[in-house]
Formats: sequence, C-alpha cells, structure tokens
Amino acid sequence: MEGDLEIEVLESTKDRSFKKDELVKLIKSKSGRISLQENRGKSVVWKQFKVVVVDSIAVDFVKCNKCNDIFFWRTRQGTSTLRRHQCKSKPPPFTAPLTTFMKKTTPVPESERVNLNKKIVLGLAKDLRPLQTVQGPGFKMIAQQLINYGSKHGSKNVHDVIYDRSVLKRKSLPSVFDETKSEVIRDIETASSSKYRKLKFVDDGTRKQAYGFLKTNLPANTNNENEGEPICKKPRSDSRFSQFEDDDGHDVSVEIDEVEAYIKATIIIPGMHVLFALLILYEICAMFYN
Repeated sequence: MEGDLEIEVLESTKDRSFKKDELVKLIKSKSGRISLQENRGKSVVWKQFKVVVVDSIAVDFVKCNKCNDIFFWRTRQGTSTLRRHQCKSKPPPFTAPLTTFMKKTTPVPESERVNLNKKIVLGLAKDLRPLQTVQGPGFKMIAQQLINYGSKHGSKNVHDVIYDRSVLKRKSLPSVFDETKSEVIRDIETASSSKYRKLKFVDDGTRKQAYGFLKTNLPANTNNENEGEPICKKPRSDSRFSQFEDDDGHDVSVEIDEVEAYIKATIIIPGMHVLFALLILYEICAMFYN
C-alpha cells in the first residue's frame, strides 16, 4: 500500500540487506512485503519519487514514479542524486521521435525526372564536361546538397545561393582546405578510436604496453567463422604476424601488412587525395584567376 506519511529515514532503522534485483522481483510479483511510500521532504523533486519499504522498514532505494526505475539512495545524499536521475520516460535532451523529422515523400513523376536529366546533359555539354561526370562522387555530393538545400529553403535563384569564382577562391577554398587538413590529421591521430581495437602486445610471454590497430570487420585471410569479429588464430612465429591479446584476454594474431594496408586505404589515402586535389585547385586559382 502507498501511504502518505513521512518516512522515518534514520540510519538505524534501515535494512540494507536487499539488492536491486530482489526488490524488482518483489514489485513485479506484487508481494505484500513491499510498499511504496511518499517522503514529505520540502524539495519538489520528491513529487517524482517514492521510498521503497520492505516489511515496514524503509530500505536504501527509491522508485521513480515516471519510468518506474529503482535506484540506490541514502538520506545523507540529499536530493542531488534524485535531481541527476535521467528518467527513461523522457526523451534525451535535444532529441525527438524520428517521425518528427520525417517528411512524407511522394514519388517523383517520371516526366519530371526525364526533364531534370535532360537539363543535366545540356549543362554538361555547355561546360564541355563528359557524361561520366555524373558518376563522380564530387558531382553527386554537389547535387545532393543542392537537393537538400532546395527541400529546406524552397526554390531559390542560383545566383543568390552559389558564390562567384572570386568569393569561392577568397572565402570558401581556404576554409575547406584548412578544415580538410584538420580532419585528416585528426583521423590519423585517432585511428585507434571506435573503429579500431586497442590491443596489448604480447612478446615472448611478456606483456608490454603498445598499441595495435585491428578493424573488427577487417577481411581475414584465415577461416574466421564469426564475421565482424577480430581475426583470431594460434600464434605464429612468422615475422609478418604479430601476436596480440585483446581486452577479453583472447589471443589474436594479426597480419601487420594487412592492417597497415587497411588503415592506409580507409584513412590516409582518401584524406591525402582530397588534400592534394584542393592544393592543385589552390595553385590553379593562383595561376589563372588572380
């Protein structure tokens, strides 16, 4: 039963022998041993919580009235713990249901699509660009950004949206170059973050602290039955392989050449490619468009 009397919270009267999972079972089974009672503390935060009472003795747990979560709490903690409670019934800050951001989409009439692609062909012809341009990632990125921009802001005159050559050179190009350079440096420096496993190196039975890069879904040249798991197999003496121990204490043997090639292909080379292309564009602008 849920009473409305102020709970006696003297430390001497509390029974701390209960664990959270035990209390949860008692509540789910609607046991007569357990009750939830209000605390008439002055803080308004108590309107959201009730004290858990077992066998008429208040225990060191409270229950949230909104999300029904039970968590540890003691009197001397005051209400600070209660205020920090992230109620599961509330959406996280700055989040909303996905449907809030989803717009109902209708299929584009085929006639409109045909007309759009005719304009693309005509535009490429005017600028003497090959039709293969539409297959490039750069063109697709530009096209997608323009589509998104129009969807968000409505129909606009192109001259009011896209800068002319001089402004692109003076304002956009230096900014994009610096941002890309920073991203490449950051990606290389943090290559051991979420995409890679941080491992402890094992050498002749002695564990030395070192870092190895291992993509968890790195294609294996071994019989790896668990797709997406680290490449694991018995240690080899081949110098092309290094033996690691993962966070769970399992032996992991990794072909160094394969890992290094993966890092270069997925991080270093693409980033340097973009930087090199921007640098060439920089030089062309300096030579011809001063």
